[in-house]
Amino acid sequence: MPTTSPHKPRWLVILIIAGLCLQLGWYYLIFSHSLNQPEYLRRVDFSIFYTSGRIAREEGWSKIYSLQEQLDMQSNLVGRQLALDELLPFNHPPVLLPVQVLFSGDDYIQSYQLWVAFQVLILLATGIWIFQIVRRLGWDILSAWLFSIECVLFHPMFVGLVKGQDTSLALFGLVVCLSGLLRNNDREAGLGLSLLVIRPQLALPLALPFVFKQRKVWWWFLGSALFLSLFSLFLVGFQGVQDFLTMLVVSTNGEQVVIHSFDMFNLKGMLIRLFPALEMTTIPVITWGAYLLGIILLCVWWSRSTQIGPRQLGVAIVMVLFISPHLHYHDLGLLLIPIIALCVEFVRKNLISPLASTALILGISLYLVIIQLTPLKFMGVYLLMVFLAFVLWYQGERITRIKPLKEIL
Repeated sequence: MPTTSPHKPRWLVILIIAGLCLQLGWYYLIFSHSLNQPEYLRRVDFSIFYTSGRIAREEGWSKIYSLQEQLDMQSNLVGRQLALDELLPFNHPPVLLPVQVLFSGDDYIQSYQLWVAFQVLILLATGIWIFQIVRRLGWDILSAWLFSIECVLFHPMFVGLVKGQDTSLALFGLVVCLSGLLRNNDREAGLGLSLLVIRPQLALPLALPFVFKQRKVWWWFLGSALFLSLFSLFLVGFQGVQDFLTMLVVSTNGEQVVIHSFDMFNLKGMLIRLFPALEMTTIPVITWGAYLLGIILLCVWWSRSTQIGPRQLGVAIVMVLFISPHLHYHDLGLLLIPIIALCVEFVRKNLISPLASTALILGISLYLVIIQLTPLKFMGVYLLMVFLAFVLWYQGERITRIKPLKEIL
């Protein structure tokens, strides 16, 4: 049964479609400009996936986490000898290594384009999944399509594409998880969450609370995550796993390699910017302490909740992103899940229309673009996190009527 009347303000439909067209045009210009700067592309994040793929091809899959092998490969890529503190390290789990090997041919730019195309396909699948979610909730077709398209065009996700990141797969997994929670399908939720193993620092705190509520989600996650872990072990061997753990230590403690901790949008980045005199050995102690505390708080909240739904998942994602030991701008694309949860809850309570939900995501995306051009880019993101967590936390109990807003939008 539709959640809204068939009447839609024409001006809002035109505004949203115009906004989508402007986004697409702008994104096309930026991406085309990036393709014309090969030196820039050789230092974007895709270089770490290309580096590991080339090492696997030429030196063996077990050597992809060797600092020296990565340094030599990236030096060859940029055409000069790099120092260790110039290395962009590949510190991701090797789950996608077969795909990385496939997209690491002799032509770097062509490999980059193929990798981006692969990520676009994942984003399109994500958009279709989002469309199915909101259609099952009774949204009309036009609103559902516009909403899912705008989700795919969310600005941090586009930045991740240009940089050649793999955030799209993490987002797809969380969308599947959200779909499972909405359908009371524990298997779907657990399997979707297991795709987040490419971001283990996010997967663990989001999965552990399910031990205390809806435990089947945990078991489906654990089984799938173990399978992917064994698959990774098969790919790189015990030596590769040992080197991977060493790489995690190097990436976490200090600035021996290029991590750009100062530019992070998490607690770690905040501490570095607010307290520059704080020793680099002290910051990991604080951030990992907050990380463990966050997991405990989520477990307690889960255990006291009657059911885990979009609202709980949305708040958890905001918290986990903030306490995560590693978070750059492209990772903020995962904030799309709490935003979708907020829209779903508001439409379900007849606070806003489905069409207005698309306008909301479009507005947030524009907000993120604008604040990135100002000195307040970090504060602006933190304010968005606080807003999403606060509204999702309280909207179920406190906000019950915003009739004028729904009538307008």
